Amino acid sequence: MNLIKDLVNKVAIDDANRHHVGRPAAEYLPTIWTTQSTKTDFDIKQHNQDYPRGCGPLWTQHLVSLSGQLIPTLFVGKEDVFYVLRPSPSELAGIKLFDDLRASTAQIRSLGSFQTTFESFCGFELKGLDWSNLFIAGGSVLAALTTKDTASFFNELKASDIDIFLYGLDFRQASRKLCHISEVLRANIKNFDCTYLVERGVGVISFVPGLGSGGRKIQVVLRLSANPAAILAGFDFDQVCLGYDGSEVWLSLRAARALYTGYTVTSGAIGSSFAARVIKYACRGYGVIVKPDHGGRLLVQLLQKLVDQDETSVKTLYTEQLWYTLGNFKYVYNLMKQRRSTLWTHSFSSLVTLASLWKVAHGACRIPELLVHVGNAQSLYGAYEVAGVVGHQFDSRDWMEVLVKLVPSLEGTSPLPSTSVWKLTSGKVTKNVMGQRITMVVILPLHVRANLALMAPSVCGPGSLVQVRGSTGLTDTDGIRMEVCLWHVDARNMWQPPKGLSAQVHQFLVRSSMITAWTIGKVATGAPWLKMRHGRALEQSQRHSANPATLDEASRAAWLRE
Repeated sequence: MNLIKDLVNKVAIDDANRHHVGRPAAEYLPTIWTTQSTKTDFDIKQHNQDYPRGCGPLWTQHLVSLSGQLIPTLFVGKEDVFYVLRPSPSELAGIKLFDDLRASTAQIRSLGSFQTTFESFCGFELKGLDWSNLFIAGGSVLAALTTKDTASFFNELKASDIDIFLYGLDFRQASRKLCHISEVLRANIKNFDCTYLVERGVGVISFVPGLGSGGRKIQVVLRLSANPAAILAGFDFDQVCLGYDGSEVWLSLRAARALYTGYTVTSGAIGSSFAARVIKYACRGYGVIVKPDHGGRLLVQLLQKLVDQDETSVKTLYTEQLWYTLGNFKYVYNLMKQRRSTLWTHSFSSLVTLASLWKVAHGACRIPELLVHVGNAQSLYGAYEVAGVVGHQFDSRDWMEVLVKLVPSLEGTSPLPSTSVWKLTSGKVTKNVMGQRITMVVILPLHVRANLALMAPSVCGPGSLVQVRGSTGLTDTDGIRMEVCLWHVDARNMWQPPKGLSAQVHQFLVRSSMITAWTIGKVATGAPWLKMRHGRALEQSQRHSANPATLDEASRAAWLRE
């Protein structure tokens, strides 16, 4: 029952930080941009963990406003764009990875300039939006704040999504807000019903432009939060810990540091991310600095030696291949992947090997190829990619065909609904699409389902998470007995609660649905079930799901050792 213990433990860790109240974020700004010390990094990490849990206005003290605090504190004068001279890598302590494209300077736009650029990014699709309890955060805000060329901005980042988060609402209020967002999009986008699809999955509702429509994908994340600080505290990379509330840009201290240094600083919390995101932001000029919590300079020197050895090994292996062989980088990538027992971000040693592959790819102009490899089904990120493919291409009969392969006793049964398995897609925005029930297939260790139902009845209580009758005769290669379950998701339980066991259980079921879809996709293409090690995949995914706001010291130390 390690899965259940880990769920409970993550709630306890979050509760331990619930009553801490730190200094206002703005007081740290001068130190962050002048002194790169271990104490500064510790203060930022602790401040991130101490984010306010309530729905009141305290969150504004936990973040830094662009126009009211960051620019007046760190810059002189009134400009549309402010330029930052970053410290050299040698001035920054820690083990530096993925920084080959990091720039020595950065630029930050004023609020007015940001708003102009952001409107260009959105294509005016959000005109007339009621911004109350709504926060756009992540890469889209980072791009609009730091872009250098507004004229080509939209085209260069046309594949980037706009991620919308809701806060301070219950699930009924959130559903009404979702309807408002859809009405705004329909009012602003010409021929919306002909050019956009609405997709509802287990974690997001997406408004997806058709090919050639020129629109931008907009996602509403089905995760409720207490406030914007709570939203940003859990993000995987420092540079994306910023958001826009319709009138102001808000940054966490992590984001302020990343804009200045060009790095995400981690001591293990990056394990909750994916290799594809590491490479994505490396391509956009942001590296990673690994700083152990303890051990001082001696430990850093030892770890750096391991980095240098790994880098030399990968480079030598690559240069030994015939230069004209098209598959040489793929060969090296697969070989190094086989040598690592964890996913790329799940341990320091695996992350170092990925960094070595990045360095070779950068030097040999193979970065696009590396992006393909880290996004395939070999990684956990691939679970999300393949899950999407399965969701789009599989109907209920396809799902049942694979399930019968796994559990022959299901032959002749029809436990799945005829429609709405995994994802619901419509050409029109209706309340029915947003609230209609969809069914997720989830393969879980025996007895986990019953425990989850007791822990979070609002998420997976009676009738919501059910066993497929006769499906308990499934065992993986580690001897873990499994059962096939169906998680029915509708308007009542599609939103992840903001905190507590219910939030952890909801998040776990979302990940388990993804991993199950990945498993189904692999088995459908001929992979043996036993090779999937499904139970181990679930346990590793849960263990490494802690974000920077909830990861404890013991887990960070284990990440460095592995």
